[in-house]
Amino acid sequence: LFHRMVPVLQSLRDEGFETLILKGTALIVRYYHEYGLRPMGDFDVLVHLEHVEAAIGLLAKLGLRPLPSRFKSFGGPTLYVTHGHLFKDSSGLRLDLHWHLIPDCTYDGADEEFWEGALPVEVHQVPTLALNPTDQLFHLCAHGTRWSEISTIRWAADAVTVLERSQSDVDW
Repeated sequence: LFHRMVPVLQSLRDEGFETLILKGTALIVRYYHEYGLRPMGDFDVLVHLEHVEAAIGLLAKLGLRPLPSRFKSFGGPTLYVTHGHLFKDSSGLRLDLHWHLIPDCTYDGADEEFWEGALPVEVHQVPTLALNPTDQLFHLCAHGTRWSEISTIRWAADAVTVLERSQSDVDW
């Protein structure tokens, strides 16, 4: 998944989009350091709200299409009431593009502090950003409490891992 998604991440960067990796992607890069220690089904990337439509256009050029959603159409006003959307290519590769970090916080400026506190990281030599430990722990707790078809129990292990690896960096 990482090897196949790096060209997409690089393409977003080449087009001038600032990116912030999320969820399993960021946890592996910042905390687990081994791909096999944390399961992932997709690659999560956050872009700034003002760039989301152009980023979706780029994903289409790269062969990633939006999966069906609960909305009759995807794009336009839908973008302003959702936090992200799942895209998939013909081989089944899945990218979860986010333009807001928290699903219930989709207002202008909701993510500014997360972007400001983000830390530089690299994914296979592609520069990007990841949440700082405090924001990562917050995101884990916020995301882990949401219902999902896939058990969210792994988020508890993720929170422990973040705390073990960076407890002194968490702003309590």
